[in-house]
Amino acid sequence: LMNRLKFSTTGEVSGVVQESVGTDAPGVPGVGVTASGGGRKYHGVTGKDGLFHIPVPPGEYAVSAHSSEWVLNSFDMSYDDPKHVVVHKCGCTAIEFTAQRK
Repeated sequence: LMNRLKFSTTGEVSGVVQESVGTDAPGVPGVGVTASGGGRKYHGVTGKDGLFHIPVPPGEYAVSAHSSEWVLNSFDMSYDDPKHVVVHKCGCTAIEFTAQRK
């Protein structure tokens, strides 16, 4: 992993979508996540654990989650503000969204 990071020129928008806030809250799979910045959009989907990882070039991004089955909100106490995320070379983010069934 360290060799891969040493030569990487990208960063990563990452985080989690959970049914509620807390360490034991179930993750929500299959939620689309978009990072928009620099005139481009980068897309990802949450895995079975609710985690998402989107490789992006360094820069500033707005991150949103979208689903036809869930009402999604950014978690107020999330480490990074999804409306304005700064990704550095080899850096990553920690964004949290909460989900409620529609």
